[in-house]
Amino acid sequence: MFLAEMEVAHKAGIPIIAVDVWALKITAKGYPEVFRVAPNQALIAAKYGDWMAAAGFKNVAVMFEKTDGGQSGRDVLLPVLDKHGIKYEVVGADPSATEFTAQIERFKSHQPPFDFFMTFYSEAGAYPLVSQSHTLGFAPTARTGMANSGGPAVDPTFWKNVGQAGKYLLTEIVGLPKAAWNDKTKAFVAAFKKKYNQTPSPQAIENYDAMLVLADAIQRAKSTDGKALIAALEKTDIVLGRGRYTFSTSHEPDWAYHQFMSAPVALVQYDKVDQEAEDAPIIWPRDIADVKYMYLKPGQ
Repeated sequence: MFLAEMEVAHKAGIPIIAVDVWALKITAKGYPEVFRVAPNQALIAAKYGDWMAAAGFKNVAVMFEKTDGGQSGRDVLLPVLDKHGIKYEVVGADPSATEFTAQIERFKSHQPPFDFFMTFYSEAGAYPLVSQSHTLGFAPTARTGMANSGGPAVDPTFWKNVGQAGKYLLTEIVGLPKAAWNDKTKAFVAAFKKKYNQTPSPQAIENYDAMLVLADAIQRAKSTDGKALIAALEKTDIVLGRGRYTFSTSHEPDWAYHQFMSAPVALVQYDKVDQEAEDAPIIWPRDIADVKYMYLKPGQ
């Protein structure tokens, strides 16, 4: 959807800020009007690949939804797995699919056994995929770990939909870890909890920050003219709820153009049912990890 929206913005010369959309082609197209505060798949999927290697996984089953985001995740991950000598099998699925028994049973019978199940799924099938994988005894299990990338696993509805199946699942948080929260992060979380009686997702903070980034650019440009705003956005340097925002003007690699290159990304692994993502142990990258282990195997 955003890819269509940005074409309209580009044609009209109106700046647009991409939030919670990860496909590489969004910024790779090089449109001067398009800026992104979200991380992209190059910043996310590569972390999964490096973590899998560091954690010692050797055979990985990969399932991706056939969307720009899912395909970008696949395209970034596979070369990283190749680099580390990790073997894999890849299956694509319709983003509207909700039945995965056949694919999971095939993965279960694979020899040698898969020791990790990586899923790039953000659409309707994400919760059934996690639930069915657990019910069928594939992952997360003592033999096979599991991750879901795309956002569903940090949504407030996650635990209501998957229950016990979510324990030991890995996912990413695209915000600052609690230990790194600044005053603006803390203020937003407190206000959100007071109004909605629940902790905001990292994407909620991301959306709020995006509005403030735009407001800051308008204030500095003293104008809402498209070209003036683009120039102001390129000079953005402001600390908000997800850290210090600046935008790259480099085209190397192509997706770096107008990308918030320091967009925070951390891999977490749930060790309790009903655990909020912000409270889950951070396992990667190791410089911000808050547990000694690299991976918690179910049953340990």
